[in-house]
Amino acid sequence: MNIAIAQMNVQPGAFGQTVERMLAFCERAKNSGARLTIFPAHALAGGCPLDDADQEGFIADLLESLQDFAEETATDCLVPVVGEFAGQPLLEAVLVRDHEVHALRMENEFEAFRREFDGAEDGEGGEDDTITFELDGLRFAIAFSNEDLDALGSLGHAFDAVVFASTYGFSHDNPSTQLAAALTESRYPGDVERTGAWLIAAGTLGIIDTQVFSGGSFVLAPWGELAAEGPSFEEALVTCNVDPTSEGPLANPLVPDVPDRLLTLMSAIIAGLNGFCRSENVRDVAIVMDGSLASSTLATLACDALGPMHVHAIVGAAENPQLEAAARELAGRLRLDATMAPEGASRDQVEVMRAELVRSSGALALLDLDKTGFCLENRAGSLCVGGFAPLGDVYRSDVVALARLRNTISPVIGPFSMRAWKVPQIEGIEKRYITASSQLEFIDYVLSGRIEWGRSYTQIVEDDRGGELAERVLELLRIRRMARLAAPRVLIVSSQSLMEMPQSFGLRWHDRVRDQGGDSWKQFEGFLQSLAKPQAKQSAEGMQREIGETLAFLRDLAATGGLFDPTGISGQDGSQHRGRPGEGGESWSFGSPFSEN
Repeated sequence: MNIAIAQMNVQPGAFGQTVERMLAFCERAKNSGARLTIFPAHALAGGCPLDDADQEGFIADLLESLQDFAEETATDCLVPVVGEFAGQPLLEAVLVRDHEVHALRMENEFEAFRREFDGAEDGEGGEDDTITFELDGLRFAIAFSNEDLDALGSLGHAFDAVVFASTYGFSHDNPSTQLAAALTESRYPGDVERTGAWLIAAGTLGIIDTQVFSGGSFVLAPWGELAAEGPSFEEALVTCNVDPTSEGPLANPLVPDVPDRLLTLMSAIIAGLNGFCRSENVRDVAIVMDGSLASSTLATLACDALGPMHVHAIVGAAENPQLEAAARELAGRLRLDATMAPEGASRDQVEVMRAELVRSSGALALLDLDKTGFCLENRAGSLCVGGFAPLGDVYRSDVVALARLRNTISPVIGPFSMRAWKVPQIEGIEKRYITASSQLEFIDYVLSGRIEWGRSYTQIVEDDRGGELAERVLELLRIRRMARLAAPRVLIVSSQSLMEMPQSFGLRWHDRVRDQGGDSWKQFEGFLQSLAKPQAKQSAEGMQREIGETLAFLRDLAATGGLFDPTGISGQDGSQHRGRPGEGGESWSFGSPFSEN
């Protein structure tokens, strides 16, 4: 079967425009000989959360748009629909076949209910909770997440093809979210080996809210060869002939690209800034150029994304005359619209000038804050125009590396600005790490372990490189919460931004290093595993005694503060990492979680 993937820029909620563009992709797919056209997960609904009062109208317009699309499409189509309805995630796949709309999950669930009602034996009627359909004798399964892929892998060779409608946004710390751009470092070669099926990955392209999606659709053959791929950060129609009877090799297999993490990250920031401004109908941005590395990098990337005519800068508030001159030179090289602040102007005075520029022009204020600064530096009380931080989800060590990479493309940032970055003040860090680069690398390593990878306090301090030094970094991260009250929105390019990390104000408890190294949790986990094992014949009295002993253990565990996970939760491919809440005092802070029953 000839299959086409329509990798198109998403415009969440723009139903009329989106349907017109989907029809145009289907016409192109038909002209290329495609039998089935597959769209990305966020192509139509966008996956954006909605207020309860808006959901009924949104769903009504969505269904009407699907019906209009079905009446005119040139090919059969698979349209994933991702969103939220009545407080629950909505993960549906709509198959448009012969101009009729089929909600596959709903139809599968109804068929399973019918078979159960008719008394079908176990095993008949397909796999529970798996969206499947057949077309021209080929059996397809649909996955929206890594967990769905894991479930399909456990079924063995049950399908001819698996459509992966990825719902994950771009994360520079997780290669699997980048699809074709980092295929050799991702989980997908292992998935095709486990399922024995063609893997058809449709990547969303564009920006939804502030999350970047990079495209990168691809098709993998069951034996692991790359049959087709789409580019990252641009639209494309990807076509491929899927033959379930073939055992390989392909006549003309593609060679996966070698991933370049920094270059892909820079492309994501440029595409994300451009997409955010376009989705909000913003043409111009306003920045402050003080000669620092961060402001120089932001100015350069903003010009790359929007063009210099749409970038307006207030130049001033530099720390020394060399940086003042460097900022002026960079503004001239970039040919952006620059306004010079009075000599000796303070940062607050320059921010007032930018605020006036934003008010008079309607430009979007771009802030040169990075993730390391958000975490550790005290911005409380500083005058700052609210706006958008394109580098706010990028650690400072990566910002330095991005500036160097951008200068290899065209050397626009001057040498004084390239050295104008600081290491957050951590007591004792100079004694252990001599160079500023190694100090910053260590700090960002500790922060990413906590935020992106969800490692526990004990793990970071004891298992990682740091000891008391890592403890000071984590303590500073905790006490800088107040400085983040007025934090702007950031462009999300990691598996977890700082704003997505739970940060409860007023919580006096904080974690500490634990001597037992998590033995209590391991013991608790062992009890749960023992309960899950099938038991031989056991008397009712024995079962009652075992349950009583287990509940007694759980009460003791809660009383000693052992209900925490020092290891965190680690996905198979590193896609989702979250720690479990713990208690470091003498008892569970909310009382026992178990009643006397």
